[in-house]
Amino acid sequence: MRNLQWATALCTCSILFSSSAAALQACGDEYAMSVFDISSGSLDINIDAPGLGQYDIQLNLDAESDETAFIISQAEPLTTTGNEIHGYLSGATLTVPCLYGEGLGVFSVDLLIKEDPELRLVLAGTGAVQGAVASAGSSVDSVEVHIANPLVKAGDSAVAYAIAKTSDDRVVLGKTPQWSVSAPGKAMVGADGTLTGIEHGKTNLIATVDNVAGDTQLSIYEDGFVTNVGPQFMLDGEPFYLAGANGQQHLAAYSHYGLEYAIENAEYFGVNAVRIWGSSNAGSVRDDSVETLGVEIDIDDEDITGEYPYHRPIYQYWDTDTQQIVYNEQDNGLPFLDRYIYLAKQAGIKVVFNLEDNWEWYWGGINQYVIWFGGNRHEDFYVNEDMKQAYKNWVSYLLNRVNTYTGVAYKDEPTIMSWDILNEAGCFHDTASEGVLSWDEDTEPYCNNEIIEAWITEMAAYVKSIDSKHLLAVGGQGHFTNTLADTYDPQMGHVYYTTNEPGMRYILSDPNIDLATYHMYPYESPPGDGSLTPLEWGSRYIQDRLALSDEYNKPVVLEEFGATEAEDLLELIDPWLTLLYEHNRAGFMFYDLGSYIAPDEPSYGPTAPGITWNIYPETPGADLLKAWVEKYQE
Repeated sequence: MRNLQWATALCTCSILFSSSAAALQACGDEYAMSVFDISSGSLDINIDAPGLGQYDIQLNLDAESDETAFIISQAEPLTTTGNEIHGYLSGATLTVPCLYGEGLGVFSVDLLIKEDPELRLVLAGTGAVQGAVASAGSSVDSVEVHIANPLVKAGDSAVAYAIAKTSDDRVVLGKTPQWSVSAPGKAMVGADGTLTGIEHGKTNLIATVDNVAGDTQLSIYEDGFVTNVGPQFMLDGEPFYLAGANGQQHLAAYSHYGLEYAIENAEYFGVNAVRIWGSSNAGSVRDDSVETLGVEIDIDDEDITGEYPYHRPIYQYWDTDTQQIVYNEQDNGLPFLDRYIYLAKQAGIKVVFNLEDNWEWYWGGINQYVIWFGGNRHEDFYVNEDMKQAYKNWVSYLLNRVNTYTGVAYKDEPTIMSWDILNEAGCFHDTASEGVLSWDEDTEPYCNNEIIEAWITEMAAYVKSIDSKHLLAVGGQGHFTNTLADTYDPQMGHVYYTTNEPGMRYILSDPNIDLATYHMYPYESPPGDGSLTPLEWGSRYIQDRLALSDEYNKPVVLEEFGATEAEDLLELIDPWLTLLYEHNRAGFMFYDLGSYIAPDEPSYGPTAPGITWNIYPETPGADLLKAWVEKYQE
């Protein structure tokens, strides 16, 4: 009796569809190779028979035969999705060109078409393919590691397979791999390639044959947490197509009414995620001896009303007595943020969470740190050790915080989809404060992308040291720099050769960063040399970033986009979202869901017809955005 646990691979002729990019020289032609699993001696596949339709097929190894043989135990019209195999018809015979069984060899499988409606395809014969297999003693040049589903639930098991190959892509038989994982705390693996997920996170499954190693990445998940397999977001083992919105105004609506309306508006549009700002900073709020940037507010006033639009909670402020940052636990502070997460959880909406903001215009941003610690330059935040430690302290406090409404620590809360380290990190910033100098490239030391990238590397590692359950991004604008093979394109302008913001390639190359983001408002600031319309410029911007998603095998999200004028917003929605939808529904989050502080009193910004920064059900373009959100999640 043979051992019936086989790794299998299908090879298809180059004139047909291929399942992967690897090539074998076999059958006198080039073949592409992909790996399938014969579990307990059987292989379930979907065969596409030209002119005949698609069929579910179950091929079984015939263990009783002295010769290598397969039998069909099932063949019926396609009812499920699976590993699709393209065969070709010759007369009444459907040929599947190459089926590889480890230890057996490579075979051409012929299936005979029968009139019997119960079993329309029957096995006609198998024939060995010459030239695709190398002898057991051949030198191993590479090892391919395959797993049917690279997403494993914590506590569950899966089986992986390793294919040893020669330098000319022939399969080397009779080789037993040694298995290991790059992060033993995330998964453990047996000698047969059976792995068990232990702790949420990512690890590489490694197979070594004759001192040659190959690997594949695994994502180990817990129920309710969004994760990713390559460029695809996943939730509970199924694809999660991000169709969301920014909620900048949601936390600018300091009232319980405002929060509840904010969630209702998100539910109206059907979004599955909302991006919010977890940064709202102030100076010395009681005596004004330390300047407050952004919208000012009196923290002692528990019934904060103020004049429109001056409403926001405060999460951090400076205590002049202790000369330290205080985390505000009053109702107008962190409990307000707790409530938002609680309401989003009840509504089944994920939260994308900005940990800090580069800009001071509303929330105070990182320039508030500069003022707290006596600096006078925006870049101080990225290089000053006291300020860096203050940021880390904030991250630790927030991620370890136990929500007063749910009783769940933020780092353990599945409602949170991901963290953004710093919204739109860069050297440029608001200049509302005379005490914080604007960026000056002629002064030493001056801010540049390398300074910010070094900060990102340090902080990404720190966030992951506290929380490996959640996805991590930067929250960047997605610009290119003059490093890492990016090149200047005059049509696209300075954002394709920037020196004052982190490069998107750098962000994607960081092992602690799970996804990259980009933001687009070309109608407000016409970019490039003017040879492209804003719509054309934006389409090119999207396509170039989707190419990076493919290159780095990570999700890339259009995290902010919009336009001030309704006619511009209506022009961009269909073309841009079509590009994303056709790229495996790469995620988007439009800007910005509006909210209210009281009935008929918007939280911020104009809502007159034709002005579309804040999106309400009656806003021009709202119906089209709502339709796209629904389409993404079908």
